[in-house]
Amino acid sequence: MKQVKFFMIAAAIFVGITFDSCLDSENENAWDGYDYVTIEESAWGGYITLLGDFSGCTFIPSNPSLLQLQTNEYPERARIFYKLAKDEVITEGKTEYKIEIVSCDLLLPVKDFSRTEDTGGPTPTPLIQLDAQNTWAVNDYINIGFTFHTNGKTTVQNFDLFAESVESNTLHVKLNHSEEDVVANYESQGLISFRIPSFTQLSEIYSSLDLSNILIPFGENKDSIYIKVTAEGDNNRTLELNPIRVKIRN
Repeated sequence: MKQVKFFMIAAAIFVGITFDSCLDSENENAWDGYDYVTIEESAWGGYITLLGDFSGCTFIPSNPSLLQLQTNEYPERARIFYKLAKDEVITEGKTEYKIEIVSCDLLLPVKDFSRTEDTGGPTPTPLIQLDAQNTWAVNDYINIGFTFHTNGKTTVQNFDLFAESVESNTLHVKLNHSEEDVVANYESQGLISFRIPSFTQLSEIYSSLDLSNILIPFGENKDSIYIKVTAEGDNNRTLELNPIRVKIRN
């Protein structure tokens, strides 16, 4: 048995967690696919399923303990590389597969939406860039990639996402970096998963925005809205991404 240490980007600054892996080195690169996943544990414990972001599949791992933290708890979000179990074949229309986890190279920090902009702390540090290619929404999470200034002590707690305004079917949210006195020539990349509140929760959290009367879900089941992400950039620039369509629970 060997010990493998992963420093996840959320890039080497958000988490540094050690896993025990029983994988033989000669097999570490033998994988059939990879996906970002949400780790779901059964109510009675012990039964783990993985819900894939991009595949839309449910994976049943034979070795879920590879994902366990040193506390014996499971992370909420991760990126895994996997092999299909013996006799499993990718089949059109099939959405559940038994797999063996080959490796996990990334844990995604997970946060809730902030109730308000934190205006009582230090002046927010401008972000360098919002990363459109590494921003997506699925399975009740919006995942935001970005580049930022850091003094080497940055943690996920230095970032917040809060709703600023609403317009028709679009919720405007701002990613805030609250760390103070950051050295401008030290840059890093981040990727955070934010839990998308239900429509009822959004209305309660941001009561001043009157969402129940202004935010209008659309789609066949009236369960979709757009989320537009912005951030404060260097030189008083406003960074922004194109609106992202998300499913929202009632």
